[in-house]
Amino acid sequence: MCIRDRYVQEPQKVCQYEDQMPPGEYSDINANLDEHLKLLQAGDVATFDLRQALHQDGLSHYDLFFRTDHHWKMSSGRWAAARIAEELNQRFDMGLDTSLLGEEGYQETTYESWYLGAQGRRVTRGYISPDDFTYLTPAFPTSFRVEHPDKGIDVTGSFAQVMFDWDMMETYDLYGQSTYEAVLCGNRPLTRITNLDRPDGKKILLIHDSYATVIAPFLALTCQELDLIDVRQANGNFDGNLNAYIDAFDPDLVLFSFCSPVNIDRSETG
Repeated sequence: MCIRDRYVQEPQKVCQYEDQMPPGEYSDINANLDEHLKLLQAGDVATFDLRQALHQDGLSHYDLFFRTDHHWKMSSGRWAAARIAEELNQRFDMGLDTSLLGEEGYQETTYESWYLGAQGRRVTRGYISPDDFTYLTPAFPTSFRVEHPDKGIDVTGSFAQVMFDWDMMETYDLYGQSTYEAVLCGNRPLTRITNLDRPDGKKILLIHDSYATVIAPFLALTCQELDLIDVRQANGNFDGNLNAYIDAFDPDLVLFSFCSPVNIDRSETG
Protein backbone atom coordinates (compact mmCIF):
# COMPACT_ATOMS: atom_id res chain seq x y z
CA MET A 1 0.00 0.00 0.00
CA CYS A 2 1.35 3.43 -0.95
CA ILE A 3 1.71 5.70 2.09
CA ARG A 4 2.86 8.84 0.26
CA ASP A 5 0.26 11.36 -0.89
CA ARG A 6 0.03 15.03 -1.78
CA TYR A 7 -2.87 17.45 -2.18
CA VAL A 8 -2.44 20.04 -4.94
CA GLN A 9 -4.58 23.18 -4.80
CA GLU A 10 -5.30 24.35 -8.33
CA PRO A 11 -6.09 28.04 -8.84
CA GLN A 12 -9.60 29.11 -9.66
CA LYS A 13 -10.20 31.87 -12.14
CA VAL A 14 -10.59 34.58 -9.49
CA CYS A 15 -7.14 35.78 -8.38
CA GLN A 16 -6.63 36.03 -4.61
CA TYR A 17 -4.57 39.22 -4.97
CA GLU A 18 -6.54 40.99 -7.72
CA ASP A 19 -10.05 39.59 -7.87
CA GLN A 20 -11.41 41.98 -10.57
CA MET A 21 -14.93 41.63 -9.16
CA PRO A 22 -17.42 44.39 -10.04
CA PRO A 23 -17.72 47.26 -7.52
CA GLY A 24 -19.69 46.14 -4.48
CA GLU A 25 -19.32 42.42 -5.28
CA TYR A 26 -17.22 39.94 -3.35
CA SER A 27 -15.99 36.43 -4.05
CA ASP A 28 -15.19 34.16 -1.11
CA ILE A 29 -13.56 31.51 -3.32
CA ASN A 30 -9.98 32.09 -2.20
CA ALA A 31 -10.87 32.60 1.46
CA ASN A 32 -12.60 29.21 1.39
CA LEU A 33 -9.59 27.59 -0.29
CA ASP A 34 -7.26 29.11 2.32
CA GLU A 35 -9.40 27.64 5.09
CA HIS A 36 -9.53 24.27 3.34
CA LEU A 37 -5.73 24.13 3.12
CA LYS A 38 -5.40 25.08 6.80
CA LEU A 39 -7.68 22.20 7.78
CA LEU A 40 -5.71 19.74 5.63
CA GLN A 41 -2.41 20.91 7.08
CA ALA A 42 -3.81 20.66 10.62
CA GLY A 43 -4.55 17.02 9.78
CA ASP A 44 -0.93 16.47 8.64
CA VAL A 45 -1.88 16.32 4.95
CA ALA A 46 0.96 17.52 2.71
CA THR A 47 -0.28 20.32 0.43
CA PHE A 48 1.05 22.31 -2.51
CA ASP A 49 -0.65 25.58 -3.47
CA LEU A 50 -0.38 26.37 -7.18
CA ARG A 51 -1.98 29.77 -6.51
CA GLN A 52 1.17 30.77 -4.66
CA ALA A 53 3.48 29.09 -7.17
CA LEU A 54 2.12 31.05 -10.13
CA HIS A 55 2.74 34.34 -8.34
CA GLN A 56 6.21 33.23 -7.27
CA ASP A 57 6.93 32.59 -10.95
CA GLY A 58 5.66 36.04 -11.93
CA LEU A 59 2.81 34.73 -14.09
CA SER A 60 -0.33 36.69 -14.90
CA HIS A 61 -3.17 34.84 -13.16
CA TYR A 62 -5.83 35.73 -15.70
CA ASP A 63 -3.64 34.98 -18.73
CA LEU A 64 -3.58 31.34 -17.59
CA PHE A 65 -7.33 31.02 -18.21
CA PHE A 66 -9.66 31.19 -21.20
CA ARG A 67 -11.71 34.39 -21.38
CA THR A 68 -14.91 32.44 -22.06
CA ASP A 69 -14.44 29.56 -19.63
CA HIS A 70 -13.53 28.78 -16.03
CA HIS A 71 -10.85 26.33 -17.19
CA TRP A 72 -7.23 27.14 -17.87
CA LYS A 73 -5.23 26.74 -21.06
CA MET A 74 -3.15 23.74 -22.07
CA SER A 75 0.02 25.81 -21.69
CA SER A 76 -1.03 26.40 -18.07
CA GLY A 77 -1.27 22.64 -17.63
CA ARG A 78 2.32 22.22 -18.83
CA TRP A 79 3.50 24.85 -16.36
CA ALA A 80 1.52 23.23 -13.53
CA ALA A 81 2.91 19.77 -14.35
CA ALA A 82 6.46 21.16 -14.20
CA ARG A 83 5.88 22.81 -10.81
CA ILE A 84 4.16 19.71 -9.42
CA ALA A 85 7.00 17.47 -10.62
CA GLU A 86 9.56 19.81 -9.02
CA GLU A 87 7.62 19.73 -5.75
CA LEU A 88 7.36 15.92 -5.78
CA ASN A 89 11.09 15.62 -6.38
CA GLN A 90 11.87 17.95 -3.48
CA ARG A 91 9.33 16.41 -1.11
CA PHE A 92 9.61 12.72 -1.98
CA ASP A 93 12.77 12.38 -4.07
CA MET A 94 10.70 10.98 -6.95
CA GLY A 95 13.37 11.47 -9.60
CA LEU A 96 10.91 12.83 -12.17
CA ASP A 97 12.64 14.30 -15.24
CA THR A 98 11.53 17.94 -15.13
CA SER A 99 13.76 18.77 -18.12
CA LEU A 100 11.00 17.29 -20.29
CA LEU A 101 8.54 19.97 -19.16
CA GLY A 102 10.34 23.18 -20.18
CA GLU A 103 8.43 25.60 -22.39
CA GLU A 104 11.10 25.39 -25.10
CA GLY A 105 10.45 21.66 -25.61
CA TYR A 106 6.97 22.09 -27.12
CA GLN A 107 5.35 23.06 -30.37
CA GLU A 108 2.18 25.17 -30.28
CA THR A 109 -0.65 24.91 -32.78
CA THR A 110 -3.47 27.44 -32.57
CA TYR A 111 -7.04 27.18 -33.81
CA GLU A 112 -8.15 30.80 -33.98
CA SER A 113 -11.59 31.75 -32.55
CA TRP A 114 -12.28 28.05 -32.07
CA TYR A 115 -13.49 27.71 -28.50
CA LEU A 116 -16.51 29.14 -26.69
CA GLY A 117 -16.34 27.99 -23.08
CA ALA A 118 -19.19 27.43 -20.65
CA GLN A 119 -19.23 31.07 -19.55
CA GLY A 120 -19.17 32.28 -23.13
CA ARG A 121 -22.01 29.97 -24.13
CA ARG A 122 -24.14 31.42 -21.34
CA VAL A 123 -23.77 35.02 -22.52
CA THR A 124 -23.61 34.09 -26.26
CA ARG A 125 -21.44 35.54 -29.02
CA GLY A 126 -23.49 38.71 -28.89
CA TYR A 127 -21.43 39.69 -25.84
CA ILE A 128 -18.11 37.90 -26.22
CA SER A 129 -15.96 36.53 -29.03
CA PRO A 130 -14.60 32.94 -28.98
CA ASP A 131 -11.20 32.07 -27.57
CA ASP A 132 -8.31 30.77 -29.59
CA PHE A 133 -7.52 27.16 -28.68
CA THR A 134 -3.82 26.31 -28.58
CA TYR A 135 -2.63 22.77 -28.05
CA LEU A 136 0.93 21.71 -27.23
CA THR A 137 2.88 18.69 -28.42
CA PRO A 138 6.44 17.69 -27.47
CA ALA A 139 9.16 18.50 -29.97
CA PHE A 140 10.90 15.25 -28.96
CA PRO A 141 9.94 11.60 -29.65
CA THR A 142 7.33 10.04 -27.35
CA SER A 143 5.51 6.71 -27.08
CA PHE A 144 2.41 6.08 -24.96
CA ARG A 145 -0.42 3.70 -24.38
CA VAL A 146 -3.68 5.39 -23.29
CA GLU A 147 -6.74 3.49 -22.07
CA HIS A 148 -10.22 4.89 -21.38
CA PRO A 149 -12.04 1.70 -20.27
CA ASP A 150 -15.52 3.26 -20.15
CA LYS A 151 -15.23 4.25 -23.84
CA GLY A 152 -13.54 1.02 -24.95
CA ILE A 153 -10.47 3.00 -26.06
CA ASP A 154 -7.00 1.43 -25.95
CA VAL A 155 -4.51 3.18 -28.23
CA THR A 156 -0.75 3.32 -28.62
CA GLY A 157 1.23 6.08 -30.30
CA SER A 158 2.95 9.40 -29.85
CA PHE A 159 1.76 12.13 -27.48
CA ALA A 160 -0.02 13.88 -30.35
CA GLN A 161 -1.73 10.69 -31.48
CA VAL A 162 -3.12 9.47 -28.15
CA MET A 163 -3.67 12.48 -25.86
CA PHE A 164 -6.46 14.06 -27.94
CA ASP A 165 -9.85 13.22 -29.40
CA TRP A 166 -9.07 14.54 -32.86
CA ASP A 167 -12.66 14.38 -34.07
CA MET A 168 -13.52 16.94 -31.36
CA MET A 169 -10.35 18.94 -31.86
CA GLU A 170 -11.04 19.54 -35.53
CA THR A 171 -14.82 19.96 -35.37
CA TYR A 172 -15.93 23.61 -35.26
CA ASP A 173 -19.00 23.62 -33.02
CA LEU A 174 -19.04 26.50 -30.55
CA TYR A 175 -22.28 25.58 -28.78
CA GLY A 176 -22.49 21.82 -29.30
CA GLN A 177 -19.20 20.74 -27.74
CA SER A 178 -16.36 21.84 -25.48
CA THR A 179 -12.99 21.64 -27.20
CA TYR A 180 -11.34 21.56 -23.77
CA GLU A 181 -12.78 18.07 -23.37
CA ALA A 182 -10.89 16.87 -26.44
CA VAL A 183 -7.83 16.58 -24.21
CA LEU A 184 -7.79 13.00 -22.85
CA CYS A 185 -11.44 12.62 -23.95
CA GLY A 186 -12.71 14.86 -21.17
CA ASN A 187 -14.12 13.71 -17.82
CA ARG A 188 -13.52 9.98 -17.70
CA PRO A 189 -14.00 7.88 -14.54
CA LEU A 190 -10.72 6.07 -15.18
CA THR A 191 -7.83 6.67 -17.56
CA ARG A 192 -4.57 4.74 -17.71
CA ILE A 193 -1.52 6.35 -19.32
CA THR A 194 1.58 4.20 -19.76
CA ASN A 195 4.80 5.89 -20.85
CA LEU A 196 6.50 3.25 -23.01
CA ASP A 197 9.75 5.23 -22.97
CA ARG A 198 10.12 4.97 -19.15
CA PRO A 199 9.65 1.29 -18.20
CA ASP A 200 11.53 1.79 -14.92
CA GLY A 201 9.86 5.04 -13.88
CA LYS A 202 7.48 5.85 -11.03
CA LYS A 203 3.78 5.00 -10.83
CA ILE A 204 1.40 7.81 -9.84
CA LEU A 205 -2.33 7.70 -9.12
CA LEU A 206 -3.96 11.07 -9.81
CA ILE A 207 -7.38 11.67 -8.24
CA HIS A 208 -8.58 14.79 -9.96
CA ASP A 209 -11.10 17.20 -11.45
CA SER A 210 -11.33 18.68 -14.95
CA TYR A 211 -8.54 21.22 -14.33
CA ALA A 212 -6.05 18.34 -14.09
CA THR A 213 -7.05 17.07 -17.52
CA VAL A 214 -4.48 19.41 -19.10
CA ILE A 215 -1.89 18.64 -16.41
CA ALA A 216 -1.93 14.87 -16.83
CA PRO A 217 -0.53 14.53 -20.39
CA PHE A 218 2.60 16.44 -19.38
CA LEU A 219 3.04 14.81 -15.98
CA ALA A 220 2.80 11.43 -17.73
CA LEU A 221 6.00 12.28 -19.61
CA THR A 222 7.95 12.05 -16.34
CA CYS A 223 6.78 8.67 -15.02
CA GLN A 224 6.15 5.08 -16.07
CA GLU A 225 2.42 5.04 -15.45
CA LEU A 226 -0.13 7.68 -14.54
CA ASP A 227 -3.60 6.44 -13.69
CA LEU A 228 -6.37 9.04 -13.41
CA ILE A 229 -9.54 8.66 -11.38
CA ASP A 230 -12.36 11.24 -11.41
CA VAL A 231 -14.70 10.62 -8.48
CA ARG A 232 -16.98 13.63 -9.06
CA GLN A 233 -20.62 12.71 -9.32
CA ALA A 234 -22.19 13.53 -12.71
CA ASN A 235 -18.73 14.15 -14.20
CA GLY A 236 -16.13 11.39 -14.15
CA ASN A 237 -18.26 9.42 -11.67
CA PHE A 238 -15.79 6.66 -10.82
CA ASP A 239 -17.84 4.24 -8.73
CA GLY A 240 -15.22 1.62 -7.98
CA ASN A 241 -13.48 0.84 -4.71
CA LEU A 242 -10.57 3.26 -4.28
CA ASN A 243 -8.79 1.21 -1.63
CA ALA A 244 -8.95 -1.89 -3.79
CA TYR A 245 -7.72 0.04 -6.82
CA ILE A 246 -4.76 1.47 -4.90
CA ASP A 247 -3.86 -1.98 -3.59
CA ALA A 248 -3.94 -3.43 -7.10
CA PHE A 249 -2.11 -0.55 -8.78
CA ASP A 250 0.47 -0.15 -5.99
CA PRO A 251 1.53 3.41 -6.90
CA ASP A 252 4.59 5.22 -5.60
CA LEU A 253 2.40 8.25 -4.90
CA VAL A 254 -1.28 9.18 -4.68
CA LEU A 255 -1.78 12.74 -5.88
CA PHE A 256 -4.98 14.70 -5.30
CA SER A 257 -5.47 17.74 -7.56
CA PHE A 258 -8.59 19.90 -7.27
CA CYS A 259 -9.71 23.48 -7.82
CA SER A 260 -12.38 23.27 -5.09
CA PRO A 261 -13.04 20.95 -2.14
CA VAL A 262 -16.68 20.61 -3.23
CA ASN A 263 -15.40 18.55 -6.18
CA ILE A 264 -14.06 15.83 -3.90
CA ASP A 265 -17.02 13.46 -3.84
CA ARG A 266 -16.35 10.21 -2.03
CA SER A 267 -16.23 7.06 -4.09
CA GLU A 268 -16.80 3.73 -2.34
CA THR A 269 -13.74 2.95 -0.24
CA GLY A 270 -14.60 -0.17 1.64
